[in-house]
Amino acid sequence: MGRNFPCSWRAAVVVVMLLSLVAVSAGLAQSISISGGNISLTFSTPVAGSDFSDVVNSSCSLDWNRPSGPGNIRITARTNVSNPTATLTVEAINVSGGQSSGIITLTNSSQNLVSGLAPGDGGCDLEYTASASLTDGTATDAHMVTFTLTD
Repeated sequence: MGRNFPCSWRAAVVVVMLLSLVAVSAGLAQSISISGGNISLTFSTPVAGSDFSDVVNSSCSLDWNRPSGPGNIRITARTNVSNPTATLTVEAINVSGGQSSGIITLTNSSQNLVSGLAPGDGGCDLEYTASASLTDGTATDAHMVTFTLTD
């Protein structure tokens, strides 16, 4: 026989993710910038007997300028949170001047977000998705996501 949890127990499980966006350029002749500012991803209380629905935000964008020259220039992304309560992913969408690496789960290790940057201006929209389960507990994950333009 399964356990029944009261609705008030389920309502207590809320995870909020805050993002501080930082852009770092590895070279002096190239640039990277973020627009959209800090965002908050908040899970709504699920219906009794179900899990949280994913929370999605695509209000931020990333712009860059890559000088001419050789090299496989790319943009990496990482978070400062080593053991998050909920899973946070990001995907570069509507990319111009490069190729998206698809959906990446943010960790405290740098991962390719956009590769093959063409010389000149480029940009993309950033789509964040937060996923959590009732078993993850109650917490606030405050992420500082760092984007680096590097070769």
